[in-house]
Amino acid sequence: MRRLMTLPFLLWAAAVNADMLVVVGKNSPLQSLNENEVSNIFLAKTNYLKSVGRVTPLELVQERNRSEFYIKISGKNPAQINSYWTTLIFTGKGKPPKVINSLEDLLKELTSNPGAVAYLPNDQLTSQLRVVYTVR
Repeated sequence: MRRLMTLPFLLWAAAVNADMLVVVGKNSPLQSLNENEVSNIFLAKTNYLKSVGRVTPLELVQERNRSEFYIKISGKNPAQINSYWTTLIFTGKGKPPKVINSLEDLLKELTSNPGAVAYLPNDQLTSQLRVVYTVR
């Protein structure tokens, strides 16, 4: 009986601690990214990579995933990230990733734009996408 009660908890814990995947469309020339490149792309420190040219960061409207992602790549909590974006926008030095409202729209954007990059929890990975970095 005790084992049956712990199974739902273990499944929930695995979902909460699931890896975030940085993905591109399957036909993108971008093959892989390192931690520094991911951070630079999603914090608007770079918008160009030699292998693909202009890079466009995208994100789904999912507050929990967004918070988790930015904590992992920058160490900043949601309030700090919002302050960061406010400063960049105000000074004209950058803007946050383009926000996409649905997974379907995100897939369309990733498959039609070779420079588009997004992050997703690993349970949203589809065959149309290629993982270029795993955020742990």
